[in-house]
Amino acid sequence: MQVRKANLRNHIRQSWVGYARYTIEDRALPDIRDGLKPVHRRILYILNRFPNISSDQKSKFIKSAKAVGEVMGNLHPHGDSSIYNAMLGLGQSFTMNYPLLTPKGNWGDVLGNPAAAMRYTEVKPATGLDYMMTGFNKNIVPMVPNFDGSMDEPVFLPSMLPNLLINGSMGIATGINSIFLPHNVDEAINACITLLDNPNATLDDVMTVLSGPDFPTGGTIINANELRQIYETGRGAVTICGDYVIEKNKITINNLPYKTTMATLKRTLGDLAQKKQLPGVRSIPVGGRSLTIVCESDADPEEVLTMLRKRTGLETTFTVSMKALDNGSAIETNLVGLINRFLEHRREMIVAELRYDLAKTNKTLSELEAIKFLAEHREEVLAIIDQSDDKNDAAIRLAELAPLTGDQIQYILGLSLHRLLKSEVNKTILDIEKTNKKIAELTSQMQSADYINNTIRAQLIAGKNGVERKTMFKDRVTPVRKIKQQDDALVSLEEQSVIVDGEETSSNSVVTILLEDGTAQLIRAGKFSEKDVPENAKAVYYDQGECHFAITNHGVAGTFVTGGTLKEEVKIPLSGEATILDITNKTDFTHAVLITNLGNVACIPKEELENGISPIPVLALQQKEFVQNVCYVDNTDNKYAIFAINEIGEYFKTDIVNWPWIRHTSPLEALPFSKSNKIMVQILGANDIVEPTLSNDTKVTIDLSRFVSLSRDTAACKYKLKLASKTKVLEV
Repeated sequence: MQVRKANLRNHIRQSWVGYARYTIEDRALPDIRDGLKPVHRRILYILNRFPNISSDQKSKFIKSAKAVGEVMGNLHPHGDSSIYNAMLGLGQSFTMNYPLLTPKGNWGDVLGNPAAAMRYTEVKPATGLDYMMTGFNKNIVPMVPNFDGSMDEPVFLPSMLPNLLINGSMGIATGINSIFLPHNVDEAINACITLLDNPNATLDDVMTVLSGPDFPTGGTIINANELRQIYETGRGAVTICGDYVIEKNKITINNLPYKTTMATLKRTLGDLAQKKQLPGVRSIPVGGRSLTIVCESDADPEEVLTMLRKRTGLETTFTVSMKALDNGSAIETNLVGLINRFLEHRREMIVAELRYDLAKTNKTLSELEAIKFLAEHREEVLAIIDQSDDKNDAAIRLAELAPLTGDQIQYILGLSLHRLLKSEVNKTILDIEKTNKKIAELTSQMQSADYINNTIRAQLIAGKNGVERKTMFKDRVTPVRKIKQQDDALVSLEEQSVIVDGEETSSNSVVTILLEDGTAQLIRAGKFSEKDVPENAKAVYYDQGECHFAITNHGVAGTFVTGGTLKEEVKIPLSGEATILDITNKTDFTHAVLITNLGNVACIPKEELENGISPIPVLALQQKEFVQNVCYVDNTDNKYAIFAINEIGEYFKTDIVNWPWIRHTSPLEALPFSKSNKIMVQILGANDIVEPTLSNDTKVTIDLSRFVSLSRDTAACKYKLKLASKTKVLEV
């Protein structure tokens, strides 16, 4: 055996890159045009090829095992169980808004009961698959060889409906995830028509007809006020709660959030009951499609419900990440971009269909003209045939007789003599006239944007199913009254006051007191007073439902939503001895600039602070290093600078953009100062005038506009104040 030496780092990099590309391009991400992952596309393509099965009600079914075997053997050489599970999802009405397959047998249910083995179940195409394959037989999509070159498979399907928008998709690849939530069929189609009729339509125009995600299992979206931002950015989180009814001391849960089963909920409740972590719950009956929870007589069902939403699958959050493949490359899009790309795809498909029809019609015209030529030159043609030794000799002689194409010559040689009858010749002349008109019509249609758009519109309308929306909307917090406060939602403890605008206090209005350890206390606004504020309070909020950014002295970032239901636990998760250094609800900034006690600086983009409620380590601090100051700046126009000065008068100015940030990978690079001297850092305007405070009470000014911003890797300070002997800089 020959041993080959290789650089381990390069080998791992090459192998990893290849694997990552494979998971992104050939497994986890859907194509933006048809909304399908490769395994789903291959299943649909194979089922469409099966003879004698269709979406027709009278069509027969085939065994699921047979379909899985064809897919695995011809296109998808992976495990049969993974293919079968993918096939199940395409036919389950509780998984897809517009199922693409029609199931027969036990395909599982929303309660969590598993599907039967593939040898027992059957399958055939559904109407949705007909829409996915519209025009496919006209060779309008590119084909590529399968894994062993024995057959071809489509790169994407024609898909006359926006499948990615209607049925959604979820997948995780190497270093990238893709989550598109499902939407109501008719609303999705209306959104496409809105942008089709008006390409300049805004997101607000689209959202007048597409109000938000619509899950097959229903439920209620409780943060509907965030949907616009999610659709605008293609990123965010949607929180959905199951449907329930409260009657006296009973809570009846009728259905659960998408992808959550009743079996999972019952199992979770059983585990919590065994651990005695269900305060206020008397009993939980087992069985049935719904679940009724009986509360203790002295328990508040609303508080029990809040506890259930927090600890069980009754409330679920889906992260939205609109990433898909477009021409083989992963892209990130938003709602309007997704719809526009689908419409562009449909225009390409319709033009391809017209091009196919035009080529076929031109071929028909060529054959008709060959018949006409034969009728007009029958004696010469028959003489050539009579004198020729074989078919090839006859073809050569006919080519010398007239400028006929090779196809026309072969067509003439294969014609039956009845085509020379007078009635047939007259019919051919009429057919030539009709075919020329058809060619002119097809050519005009290919060049007509109105015709293409009208065709798309007609196809979209034909795809509507008239099913009403299942998922409703509700904001997480709906204030009943207004509470006056200071200019900023972050009110200092000295400015606490609650003034009601002549309205009665609502039980839903809550004052939030945030403590240093990240926990919060919630008090009814009407009962709030200054004595309720403990000494370790960080801030008091009179607003509700606002998202705040929190940064700790250990360099961890998190988010915090004010308000809520009384006794609901609100907490910014902190670790160890970390405490909250700063918290704000500002939105008009691009970077949060963190300055440590060692003079190190980090400029963190705002979007990194918006990644979720879970704590995010944003800095890797050195031993005995902590964040001591946070500044929020809008650096869109590069108008801010980092100014640092030490106690011996050395100072440094650099642009914020010179400090790129990589999450918790290595300690921050220090400013070019000796650590033996005290360092003071501030975020200032790039052209500000600075007046440091000196130990001898003399005045000195520094005009920042006169100094060039230095790069981060400057070895030593180039600027220094001329200070008297033993004079030091005290502060900036």
